[in-house]
Amino acid sequence: MRPAATAIAGVSALLLSLSLTACQGSNAPVSSQAASPAATDALARPGDPTGSTEQTGPTDLTDPTQPQEPARPTEAAQPDAPECSGLTGEEALAAWGPDVPIYNDWPWWLEGADTSTYDECADLSWITLEIEGATASSPVQIMLFHRGEYIGTTASEPIGFYPDVVRVDDATIEVTYTWPKEGEANAEASGSSVSVFTWSETEQRVIHSGEWPPGHGDARG
Repeated sequence: MRPAATAIAGVSALLLSLSLTACQGSNAPVSSQAASPAATDALARPGDPTGSTEQTGPTDLTDPTQPQEPARPTEAAQPDAPECSGLTGEEALAAWGPDVPIYNDWPWWLEGADTSTYDECADLSWITLEIEGATASSPVQIMLFHRGEYIGTTASEPIGFYPDVVRVDDATIEVTYTWPKEGEANAEASGSSVSVFTWSETEQRVIHSGEWPPGHGDARG
């Protein structure tokens, strides 16, 4: 063979070998290629595709797999309930009736007193006392109670003739006293005086307004 032909054949063989090598490199599987450090870090943290470790917001330490206690609603403030003595009218009368001063050695007839006007929770309630064997003009006393606790009487001294007592509101009662006009017999008494007694929460006492029967002046004292 001639030298020129031999050289051309050698060059052709070399080009063919390079071409085969290039084809094999382009078809090599991905697994045979080395992964870059960034790619490896990304695969290690699938939740962070950027591979960044920088904290971008507050950390929530609540475990979403655990049941959470529901928020408790704020209870609305309840109004204060009125204070009550817890005593019945009979018990209150038995406890404090003996403390009411008697009139001219005449004891009060506690057994015959009407206790239905007593209220253990009212700001002001009352029990009217009279003596045993009373007549039309016999002395009478009115016991006063604040939320069932005895706080005294309407007047410092008993007043004759049985009064008419009515409730105005929870803290107020109205007393109509009867008395004989000039020339009238006790059984015919037609005079009247109206007094109002009100419990003052501010002053913590009973305030009197209105009229007293003649001769009694400011009997409340």
